[in-house]
Amino acid sequence: MRSRLVIGAAIVAVIAGGLSAVGAPDNASALTAGLPVSADDLPTWQTNAQVFGLASSNGRVVAGGAFTELRPGAGQSGAVQSLTGVAILDAATGQPDACQLPATLASGTATVYAVAAAPDGNTVFVGGNFSKIGGVSRSRLAEIDLRTCRVTSFNPAAISSTVLSLAVTNDNVYIGGAFQTVGGQPHRSFAKLTRTGAVDNTWTANAYGATSTSYSQTVEPNKNARGTAIALSPTGDRVVIGGDFFTVNGQTSHSFAVVSASTGAVVRAWPASTVGNTSRTKALVSDGTRFYVGNEGFNGFDGSLAYNWSDYSQYWRDSCAGATQAMLLHEGLLYEAHHHHDCSGQGMFPDGRRTYLSVSRADDTMQQHLGWLPELNDGTGEALGPRAFAMAPSASGDKYLWVGGEFTRVNGEAQQGLTRFGSTDTGNPPTPTIAVRALTPGTVQVNIRGVVDPDDSDLTYAVYKGTNTTTPIWTGVAKSQHWYRNQVTFVDTDVTPGQTYSYRARVIDAAGNRSGITASASVTASGAGSAYASTVLADAPRLYWRYDDTANAQWVVDSAGQTVQGLNGLAQNGVLREAAGALAGDSSLSATFNESSPAPQYIWNDVIATGPTTYSIETWLRTTSTTGGALVNYGSTNGRPRSDDGTDRVSSTVDRVLYMESGSGFVRFGIRNPNNSTTTLRSSRQLNDGQWHHVVATQSSAGMRLYIDGVLQAQNSTTANGTYYGTWHAGGDNLIGYQNTSSTQAGRYFNGQLDETAVYYSALAAGRVTAHYAAGTGTGGDTTPPSVPGSVTATVTGSTVDVAWAAAVDNVAVSGYEVHRGTTATFTPSAATLRGPATGTTFADTSVPVGTWFYRVVARDAAGNTSTPSTAATATVVPPDTTAPTAPTDVTATVENGDDVAVSWTAATDAIGVTAYAVHRGTTADFAPSASTLLADDVTGTQYTQSDAGVGTWFYRVLARDAAGNWSAASDAASATIDPDTTAPTVPTGLAAVVQGGNDVALSWDASTDAGGVAGYDVHRGSTPDFSVDASSLIATVTARSYTDTARPVGTWYYRVTATDTVGNTSAPSGAANATIAPAVTTQTVVADADTMVAAVNPGGLYGTSTQISSRFDTAIESYLRFPLPAAPAGTVLTGVTLSVRTSSDPTAGSAAAHELRLLDATWDEATVTWNTRPTTGIGSAVLGQLTGATAVNTAYTVTLDPAELASRAGSAVTLRLSGVTGTDNVRLWSREATTASYRPSLTLTYTAVP
Repeated sequence: MRSRLVIGAAIVAVIAGGLSAVGAPDNASALTAGLPVSADDLPTWQTNAQVFGLASSNGRVVAGGAFTELRPGAGQSGAVQSLTGVAILDAATGQPDACQLPATLASGTATVYAVAAAPDGNTVFVGGNFSKIGGVSRSRLAEIDLRTCRVTSFNPAAISSTVLSLAVTNDNVYIGGAFQTVGGQPHRSFAKLTRTGAVDNTWTANAYGATSTSYSQTVEPNKNARGTAIALSPTGDRVVIGGDFFTVNGQTSHSFAVVSASTGAVVRAWPASTVGNTSRTKALVSDGTRFYVGNEGFNGFDGSLAYNWSDYSQYWRDSCAGATQAMLLHEGLLYEAHHHHDCSGQGMFPDGRRTYLSVSRADDTMQQHLGWLPELNDGTGEALGPRAFAMAPSASGDKYLWVGGEFTRVNGEAQQGLTRFGSTDTGNPPTPTIAVRALTPGTVQVNIRGVVDPDDSDLTYAVYKGTNTTTPIWTGVAKSQHWYRNQVTFVDTDVTPGQTYSYRARVIDAAGNRSGITASASVTASGAGSAYASTVLADAPRLYWRYDDTANAQWVVDSAGQTVQGLNGLAQNGVLREAAGALAGDSSLSATFNESSPAPQYIWNDVIATGPTTYSIETWLRTTSTTGGALVNYGSTNGRPRSDDGTDRVSSTVDRVLYMESGSGFVRFGIRNPNNSTTTLRSSRQLNDGQWHHVVATQSSAGMRLYIDGVLQAQNSTTANGTYYGTWHAGGDNLIGYQNTSSTQAGRYFNGQLDETAVYYSALAAGRVTAHYAAGTGTGGDTTPPSVPGSVTATVTGSTVDVAWAAAVDNVAVSGYEVHRGTTATFTPSAATLRGPATGTTFADTSVPVGTWFYRVVARDAAGNTSTPSTAATATVVPPDTTAPTAPTDVTATVENGDDVAVSWTAATDAIGVTAYAVHRGTTADFAPSASTLLADDVTGTQYTQSDAGVGTWFYRVLARDAAGNWSAASDAASATIDPDTTAPTVPTGLAAVVQGGNDVALSWDASTDAGGVAGYDVHRGSTPDFSVDASSLIATVTARSYTDTARPVGTWYYRVTATDTVGNTSAPSGAANATIAPAVTTQTVVADADTMVAAVNPGGLYGTSTQISSRFDTAIESYLRFPLPAAPAGTVLTGVTLSVRTSSDPTAGSAAAHELRLLDATWDEATVTWNTRPTTGIGSAVLGQLTGATAVNTAYTVTLDPAELASRAGSAVTLRLSGVTGTDNVRLWSREATTASYRPSLTLTYTAVP
């Protein structure tokens, strides 16, 4: 149930010692391995409105949101505190802290949307829409120090709009939001600041674009974007940004993108098709390997994704529906906040009830939820439930998971905005339901309906017999999930026919919390059982519904045998199980289905899995109806009743189906092919004659088969079937696409009786189908006993006798064996001689007394026929051996390969036999062998080699052991002396140095050799070829024959390598290899922020909003383009400028003429400038570059510009004038108003590091 540190050992000890010892221990551990918190919420103060952000700092939690009050939570008391936007609480108690620094807004109610702790945990940053924090003026972003309860000096320049996300490093603060400028400089939706509050204007990650409305597919490329999530790469050199945008720095990337941490340049972009136009990123988290993306979609992608940092490949995709709002990584687990209502795409629950919190293993590619399910609700505001996480350690080290959001209830109690979860588990699992039945001779089935516990992926089920309720006779562990409930079945073989036995059961979690124990259920063991059930069970069904369930309960018992993965059914809308069944001479009942009154009746199973490819479906049916309907089928997960309101629904995909045609009474077996078409087999006659009929359908590599009343009636070679997540159904489902069916309710659901429904994950052979029919009708029943088991052997090991035999054969099937032990070879097997049953062909008889014994084996079939006893095998159990072997002699110790010692000896002798030797080593000849001197104790030959014995004189002694575990005395000692190694390895050769990644130097060399082995290599670096190799030049010691020297500055570097052996001898240095690091180059792209054209032929014309600009010589057309040049990154100089333009789709857009670009130092406004008002002064004398040969329509062209003319203008806006030089044709280019972002004019700036 609800806490998690110790699992297996605790529960095993509890069961073994008797469950009366189970209590509710403090800080116990729950069964879901690795989870640090339970699903039980702890007392926590609450808010009066939404919480959007949480962070932990020094044993406290900072909550940010839209609230104005902090008030006692469920079961707490205290005075309401007026706190707006920010609240500080004790992580361990959930109560308000003495330090409070509320937010205020000059006009309106302050709201905090983002909260993030600094890496050292000492301060916390808050972002949102406020003007003061704790009474100190701070606009939209502030840093608070909970140690001093003060607002720090961090005070960034004006942020034009709300801050929605934060990421903090030791040196910087990255922010996202709805802003367009920071400190008066353009920073759209994302910005970078220093920890002192200064804006880093060299970092640009401008995001643009959004859909017209939340549900619209129409993208407005210049619409203000929103930056709602930020996370850092593990190396700190990249930032993944997320939100609602469609371009970053002019490059297409929707919802999320990876940018450089130092410049903001796009490193990796994703197209809108990745998640769809209406999906937005709300959460981003990162670990050492991957980053994780959480999205909400408006009729779009609502799930989460994981990408590898190494190559940006998608690691997994979680398609659950129900907006993901927050994520948290902790110790390899991924927590998510959402309102998931449909995870059928992940093989989990179909559309229905909402779940608000989940946890999975971050590296699980299927993203299966673990057993942790606190109950929340939609709540207020946008009604999205939880919105924020924080894992908060207390001062004592205990961990608490804090959750904030819009919810107003937690685990059924009123609790608004805040809640938390700890490690203590005190809740008991639900009490299960139990049923017992005697189906086969000499056995009792104990069936347990699985339960769901909110914080255990698995639960232990314990079965008790008779009046004993402390020590179980059996335990088993089964999965516990709200969409996946196994039936647990134990088969008791320790029963005597004719006697009555009672059973009870309970459920135990790993913390030792116990459910209530069930009421006692009793049954009388049978010597005959059900012949039909025995026949079915002999073929190992995966599902077996006999429909003899107690009092028409919803639970339809699965009688398929002992398992912790049983597939019980659930009877929907009152399926009756009162009428007599199909089997001759069997008192079991059948299920009666009504297609319409008051609602359609059917049975479904709640274990979701992919369907089998090889299988058999078997059922008995009786009806006079002509409306048809599905009898048994495998339906997709959405065919289960809705889990929120119980509404009936049919599967969207149905396959592996037995159905009765609508209007005819014929029965068909159908499958759905990979192309969604269907293939069916049809019975040769109608089966709606009011009589019981036996129907079996199989599919395997041999194709499809349909049997009616034991006879094969149709077959084909089809082997394909559908692959999807689903469950088994009986009594009705969707039959669209299948021949001769109706889509009406009456046509989908069966009106009649079913009995003995079974599914096998194997194809029943024709002979087995015939045997089942015969067993069910009582005609031609099996009276033939199995053959006699042959080749019986009995092997003695101590006091255990292992009996083995050759399998018997039977006209139907052998169901098991009985092993008997007697004192003569001709003894008669009886109950007194029975040692136990066996299903295979081996049996271990333990604790056999000393003496000579005889074993005989009897085979039995499913009908209860027994074979003649086998001939006897003899086994003699002798008294235990207590005589030790003789001591080994002639022990020698020889030095080999420098420091290996080969020890050999003459074999010891023993009355029975020596099984192994132990070799010991000491420092004196008379040392006493002990555990501390042991080198090996399982040597089976007469020699042993100790590798790397080490310098010194060593003494070796050997002991012998026999099969009984008796040890001999120690042998005399043999000695060996190993001298020190003074020879250095050979000099490394073949040293090579190669520059990788711009400033890393990869070194490699050939191996050195040494008699005792090379232990490693020392790598040295210098600035000249003949540099001295000493401690000052050492940069690394490695064991491999390669090394990478990272982040080298510009220049030429020389490397030499020495080798060292295992005792410290070092070789002479290798020859030098060198590598040269060239200056680093970075690029930035800026898009024109204003452009227009003017034309002499239309001197008053305005073109500032046109999607085209133009240039022509003879009729005087020219254009102006303004670009915001960023400041050069620190330590670099501008060395390259490229103008990118694209001719428009106008048929006359191309031009063979030359068009020049000059600087224009004059003011102009694209909204007002005309030919008449164009700037005629300030035109630069130098031509920066020429556009020539732009003859193709709607084609991209580039112009190389002179960087020297632009370098001095870094950090300011520059205007380029485009005008014709010669010629009579014009060039038409797309302007910055072009719908496609990549068509807009842009400058690519190349910066080279200054050495």
